[in-house]
Amino acid sequence: MPLEEYRKSALSRGRSAEEGDNSTALSSRQSRWLSSWLFGMLFNMENDFELVGQITGIEVIAVNLSIRELQGLKAQFGGRRWRKLKGFAFVRFPNGEVHKAELHWYEAHGVGRRKMKVKRRLD
Repeated sequence: MPLEEYRKSALSRGRSAEEGDNSTALSSRQSRWLSSWLFGMLFNMENDFELVGQITGIEVIAVNLSIRELQGLKAQFGGRRWRKLKGFAFVRFPNGEVHKAELHWYEAHGVGRRKMKVKRRLD
């Protein structure tokens, strides 16, 4: 829709041309999520990264039945007591940039860390 038509339609609905139609406006939360998602799609953050240093601030997010992918993890890797964990570390992306990021992964005794992915950049 050309700009002139948009202004006319906004004025006919009783709004100023600057106010416009907010039905397609994104909230700040949606905007942050969208920019994070686009960054992840551009740099394939889930798989293509390299850890630089140690993981700090490790926390358990879920254990056993609280994990959605439990059956798949047991079928693919074995193990009994699976945990989903999160932590923070510096990672190097394929384009060479190094950023601090929040990581999520699964872990089981005797199996080790599996399916590690970057959830978001912190800097």
